[in-house]
This record gives sequence, structure tokens and C-alpha cells, in this order.
Amino acid sequence: MRLIVSNNADQFIELEAIFEEKTYFERLNFALKKFFIFFTLASVSVLIPVAHFILVPSFLIASIIGFKNAFKIRNRLKIIKSVACLSCQSELAIPEAFNTELSIDCAHCHQRYKVEI
Repeated sequence: MRLIVSNNADQFIELEAIFEEKTYFERLNFALKKFFIFFTLASVSVLIPVAHFILVPSFLIASIIGFKNAFKIRNRLKIIKSVACLSCQSELAIPEAFNTELSIDCAHCHQRYKVEI
């Protein structure tokens, strides 16, 4: 699938990527994996004598937050070919996971790009 990467100056770049929309059960599976990773860390940190007073609540809170954030991810991109910035020609770092809209900032010149499907 070809996606359009554009900036405010009406300049366009074509991005070659595979677009995947996750189903409810795929999102739930991914979120539960995140939850149980942190929950396991909380369970293991019970055995640490003094630090468990801080580690156990921290990992339990992280498991809930990790589950919530992982479940929100609805779409995923697999980039086939990298894209260079139109202003400075440095490579753009495109995130693989996003919810609804995807915008990218160039790390070098801070030019903002919007990805359109």
C-alpha cells in the first residue's frame, strides 16, 4: 500500500508500507501480554526484602497503564522503504503503531508531516 506523507507547503512523498488494522481480539491479546509482563514483575518483586514496598505497587500500576495503552493501538504500519525529509534530507522515524491519525516530526529540522492513507 502506498501512503502519502505531506507537509504544510503542499509537498508530497510516497511511503511504501503495509497497513494493518487490528481486530478486537488481536488488540486484547497484545494488551494482556503487556499486563502479564508487568504483573509477573510485580509478583517476583514481592521476594525482594525492602524494595518490594516500592516495586510491587509500581509494577501493578504499570500493568494497568500498559494494558490500557496497548489496547488503544488500533492500526500498525510495517515500513517497506524509508522516507527522507523534504527540508533536510534526513531519514524520518515513522512509528509503527498509532490510533487514528499519524503525524511525524523530523528529528533534525522539526518539520511536521501528516500521513494520509
